[in-house]
Amino acid sequence: MYSEQEVSITNVIYITLAVIGCGIIFWFAVNYLMSILLRLFLFRNERSYYRVINTFYEQHFVRNSEGSNIDLWWLPHQGASDVVLYLHGNSGRVPHLFPPFCRDHHVLSPSYAGYGLSEGKPSENNICETAELAYQWLLKRGFREDQIIIWGHSLGGFPAVHLAGKHPDCKKLVVVNSFASLKGLCRRQFSALLPLFMKNRFNTVDHARKVEGKVVQFCYRHDESVPFEECKLLFDNYKTRNKKLVELEGDCHEHFDVESTLRD
Repeated sequence: MYSEQEVSITNVIYITLAVIGCGIIFWFAVNYLMSILLRLFLFRNERSYYRVINTFYEQHFVRNSEGSNIDLWWLPHQGASDVVLYLHGNSGRVPHLFPPFCRDHHVLSPSYAGYGLSEGKPSENNICETAELAYQWLLKRGFREDQIIIWGHSLGGFPAVHLAGKHPDCKKLVVVNSFASLKGLCRRQFSALLPLFMKNRFNTVDHARKVEGKVVQFCYRHDESVPFEECKLLFDNYKTRNKKLVELEGDCHEHFDVESTLRD
């Protein structure tokens, strides 16, 4: 026979283990659901299939290390010498950016895995690999590195900065309305708890410390998508001294003077 004290201790142990077990299950359930929601928030491809009206482009494909076909849009410009490598944001290519890009430049626009006609699912690694594959595609077509403008918008700033860190001889890096890190962005915009559930880090600032070439960065002072402080933190961490920050008035994340980003 167990004494009442022994039974009480046993019950406490069982209850404690049950509470701990429920807590662990609850944590994993919340973590799983949050990871799905964050993925939906981070990677949206509703504009990936939009066509560029009245603009001719060629469709090309390259294969990444995962065996997925990556969709490239190539927009040649007769007489142009420089090429813009346009790395899009989290909802895909922005169609209204192409006409001003194409006025004086060739344009190459890859879609990350899961976007456009690209196969697979997007991740930190394969987004950067997509940028590198596009860069190498241009080199194979005979472009010199000093003819390539790496241009990244919003989330596209991450692969753009990563790529520029690996290729200091590119003509210049242009970053528009991008962030120092995804965790920092979510912490400023939403909650300090949200980064606890994030698997994708997107620490653009780490790659900025390797960039040695020319950088021009554009930030909206009142951008509602990417706080100015995040944009400024990224700018402050570029290794190069050949850098310029252009502060834009207003709060529009996508509608800006594209041609001015290429002139500076």
